[in-house]
Amino acid sequence: MTVLRERAEEILIDDAISVSADDAIGGGTRCSATACTQIAAKKLCVGHHDRWKSAGRPELDAWDPGPEPVGSKTLSLSGLPVPLKWELAYAIALTREDPDPPTMRLSSMQNFIRVLEASGITSLMGHPETAWPIMKAQRTAAGTMKLKPGLLTYAIDAVDQLHGRGGIDDEYHLDVWRVRRIRLHKRTNGTILRFTEIGRPWLRDAVKQFIKWRNETEYSITCMQRDVITLTRLSTALHLVAGPHATPSD
Repeated sequence: MTVLRERAEEILIDDAISVSADDAIGGGTRCSATACTQIAAKKLCVGHHDRWKSAGRPELDAWDPGPEPVGSKTLSLSGLPVPLKWELAYAIALTREDPDPPTMRLSSMQNFIRVLEASGITSLMGHPETAWPIMKAQRTAAGTMKLKPGLLTYAIDAVDQLHGRGGIDDEYHLDVWRVRRIRLHKRTNGTILRFTEIGRPWLRDAVKQFIKWRNETEYSITCMQRDVITLTRLSTALHLVAGPHATPSD
């Protein structure tokens, strides 16, 4: 927790994160004023828009905007509980070093933070991704959903890795595999491989070992999904024919 807090506080200032137009998380359209890195409300950032109005609204091409205005847009995380606040801040910091990060514009991110505040979630580590609490600003009923790939799954991976978890071997020990963690550097669209419906532990372990081999030999994700479905059906058939306590010898 101390490491997470220290890394988060590298980007958090008074519980807020400064953002510029080029940021993957919280960015937006760059201000049209020359060399300005701030986010435009329409064509200009707020500071340059005020200067432009004071100058009599001249043509932008003929107007000297002056230096970049002091101050920038911020993402406030003050309403988020700890450690969720630190987890999200740490993930946002990592996106600024990642050549292929998730993206979310400023207005969408501000709304997303409001939804998180109202969700009751206190940590990204508190819920399985396949049974994630339904997040709505005003929830009228409890329920779960499968978490879609994006900033939250990116943050979950980042926090796990920070604490030495989330490697391929860690995933192989689970009964629900997130394919993004076993098939690195490939777009997986949130695909999961679920072994939970294979009731017999010995058969479940054998199927997982087989699918692990398929993955290590670069078998396609679609074909691995099909294999899991087929072998799960086989498990059901064995249950019906040999009973719930059948062994390999049966």
